[in-house]
Amino acid sequence: MPYLKLMDLVERQFKFKCVKGYHYQCWVESEKKFLKSDTPQKGYTRKWQIEVATKEGINTVDVSDDFLSKVLLDAFAKGCGIENQIIYLKTNGKTGMEIRYFPNILLVKETHEVSVDQQLETMF
Repeated sequence: MPYLKLMDLVERQFKFKCVKGYHYQCWVESEKKFLKSDTPQKGYTRKWQIEVATKEGINTVDVSDDFLSKVLLDAFAKGCGIENQIIYLKTNGKTGMEIRYFPNILLVKETHEVSVDQQLETMF
């Protein structure tokens, strides 16, 4: 599946499909690259792999805990889930390590609500 940088989605709309998993990564300035690990290590931060749909197709994007929590909080405030929501992405206008991303759910799609009792019934 093709990989996109989050920067490629700035000032664009995309559909949040799902969370695929996570890994840990660390920027190595001397080598100008990220090192990845499946386990937490000192100096590494967790990155979530999300699947998004754009006009170009389905892609994978790595996002931070902060980004994913912003999406979840926006969805919660609008009374919806995050899967299949249309998101518009903005930044603070900076670049490099100073850039901050601001996702905003545009299209709230109805989600089928299931009560806690119904969830428990399906578990046992």
